[in-house]
Amino acid sequence: MSVAFYKNGKLVGDVVNLFTQKEYELVLYLSFRGCFAPQEEIIEHLWGGYACNRIVSLHTLSIRKKLGDPSVIVNKHGCFRLNPEYTFVATANDIPPELK
Repeated sequence: MSVAFYKNGKLVGDVVNLFTQKEYELVLYLSFRGCFAPQEEIIEHLWGGYACNRIVSLHTLSIRKKLGDPSVIVNKHGCFRLNPEYTFVATANDIPPELK
């Protein structure tokens, strides 16, 4: 999966090609959600409700490491969102119908 993040109109790091399918889906979901999403909601949407609570934290940790910036995903009291200073770039073909 290839993704890019922009901050203030400038590419942050490089285009990332190392995302797993679930990491990509998580970033895409948070990007279109636009506000804090409780981890239970994320688990329901991405894993059909069948995952442990730590799964979201583990995926966000992996994403932060791959991007080299821990601030790209904000975590507050078990809720997650994409940092509003960042813009996630994906093509329209990559957007699942339920998020359009």
